[in-house]
Amino acid sequence: MTMLPRPLELVVLGQGISSRFVRAGGCCLVCLGLMGGAAAQGGESGQGRSGIKVVPRLSVTEMFTDNLLLDDAAKDRALVTTMAPGINVSMNSARTRLMLDYSLNGLLYYKTERANRTQNALSANASVTLVDDWLSVDTRAQIGQQALSAFGAVGSNNALVNQNQAETATASVTPIVRGQLLGLMRYDLRSTVSETRTRNNVAGDGSGRSAALRVDSLATPGSPFTWYLSSQIQRNTIKLGRSNQTSNHTAGLRWHPDVDWTVGALVGAERSDLGSVRQTAGSTYGADVSWLPTPRTNVLLNWQHHVYGDSHSLSFDHRMARSAFRLSDATSASAGGVIGAGGQLTNYELLFQQFASIQPDPVKRDELVKAFLQANGLAADAFVGSGFVSNAATRSRRQEASFSWTGMRTSLIGSINQSRSVRLGPQPGQPDDLVSSGLVKQQGASLSLSRRLTPQASVSLTAGYLRTRGQLSSQSTSLKSLTANWNARLGRQLTGQLGMRHAQFYSLSKPYRENALFVTLVQQF
Repeated sequence: MTMLPRPLELVVLGQGISSRFVRAGGCCLVCLGLMGGAAAQGGESGQGRSGIKVVPRLSVTEMFTDNLLLDDAAKDRALVTTMAPGINVSMNSARTRLMLDYSLNGLLYYKTERANRTQNALSANASVTLVDDWLSVDTRAQIGQQALSAFGAVGSNNALVNQNQAETATASVTPIVRGQLLGLMRYDLRSTVSETRTRNNVAGDGSGRSAALRVDSLATPGSPFTWYLSSQIQRNTIKLGRSNQTSNHTAGLRWHPDVDWTVGALVGAERSDLGSVRQTAGSTYGADVSWLPTPRTNVLLNWQHHVYGDSHSLSFDHRMARSAFRLSDATSASAGGVIGAGGQLTNYELLFQQFASIQPDPVKRDELVKAFLQANGLAADAFVGSGFVSNAATRSRRQEASFSWTGMRTSLIGSINQSRSVRLGPQPGQPDDLVSSGLVKQQGASLSLSRRLTPQASVSLTAGYLRTRGQLSSQSTSLKSLTANWNARLGRQLTGQLGMRHAQFYSLSKPYRENALFVTLVQQF
């Protein structure tokens, strides 16, 4: 155990890395992921470059819209050219798993006075083993467009000019130490450093620091019981809100009556100021049930009492050869910042779950899912307009049902969800949606239908709906959108897309209708 201080050194290093790289922007985050993968690859003797795959690309989109500013009172017809060089990096080796996709979108506006601009898009996950069976580091980074207010305008395309939208970057670094003690128990020690930054805006900016230690007993022959001890502390800072800290110390017992069933209970103590100005101490207790009747079915139920309010999660997942579906219901507390669509599955995630029976390797499955989405003209992200920025601790409940079905030539992907968010604790210094309303309700649905016409061409139709409501009658908005695409492979590594879009946004203050035609070419190298 004399080596345990080493992860703490990595935590200190990670604090500086995550903070600097999130502030620096998307390109630096990409460099972080690439350097992490390259460094791990270089540390594996005899591997060479066989374990890494790099696919550069260039995407060009020409779009005509009749409402660039999303304002019926001041419609601005315009041509928008999007030049988007990008790269996809995947790696699957004995010590490193990396999935990274990044694009730099240059938006060029014609027949309008709007200035040109750039947007970053990033999704990166990496896990690197530094010491076999002992020390590893997980990193995550994401950059995307986020609505600042749930009651503001929601755009159906990121190239449109929307004052209620900002680019948000998040990054986290988690050193993990795992091992066994005396052959009787195993331990897991980890510390996470996370940062969130909003481009040209401080709304939603925040940071998080957490440390957790868990000790589990090893199963003994003939005994259906195992136990665990858990201790964790988390501190969050919201730039326009207030800092909060939560500590939790529990002991739990698990019963395994059958190979398919696990039943658990826990009891402990915690302190938190999520729901009050000062730290409040109290007891925590809960129970959970897990049922895995087959490798294709998973049922999880968890409930726990906290000093700031009870939490629960319920999920049911099932996949078959050509379909997968999921039901979920969860209540949780957030320290503030970006309140997103937690738990919602995108088209990519649904298919990634469904294709597990076809390709168990996650990196190869990632390539398979992306190829399927591209061939059928489906967006990797389902219609997601929900989410907003909160400057105070928030309690949310989200319910969702989602499914995917893939036939020989026809595919169908859909989801329906609703969420309810309320503020915890005192009013923050900077007003937000939960100050003006006290309650934010959102309901959303999406449905995508695609049909393969030939081995090289397909058509797709996607419908989306999002409704947001507050406590006041004026705090009610809705967005309906319909997009039709024709997609074709024009060469060995060249694909094209021709499409049209109609969107209708309802709001008492600023409603709009928007129609667009677009054509996209994507060349991989």
